[in-house]
Amino acid sequence: MDKSTTLYAVSLIGIAHAIPASFIPAKFLELNKIATNTETVMLTQALGSVTAGLSSMAYIAAKSASDELKMAALCSLCSSCLLAGYTAVHYWYTTGKKEAMAHAGATTGVLALCTAALLRK
Repeated sequence: MDKSTTLYAVSLIGIAHAIPASFIPAKFLELNKIATNTETVMLTQALGSVTAGLSSMAYIAAKSASDELKMAALCSLCSSCLLAGYTAVHYWYTTGKKEAMAHAGATTGVLALCTAALLRK
């Protein structure tokens, strides 16, 4: 996939994650089998907001003619996926929850897409 197509795809994946995390955080937590309380709801909404910001950055970069902007967005997304993936693997390792394994797989997939786009000429 070229850089623009990858960025469009990542923006859609991100928004699909950001909407439920931001607008129905209790349901999002329940589906991921995470305790629901004031703190976890607030943190989930905050993470949804960050994901929405990354997604909008990806969309704006995809629409841009600037290859430098596309590269910067892809590098930022790679950094984000590396940290999110590490966190998911650590959570999976310490809790054994399958939901964390799914999150680790999803972030690895997005990381692979972004890395492949960066390596493509």
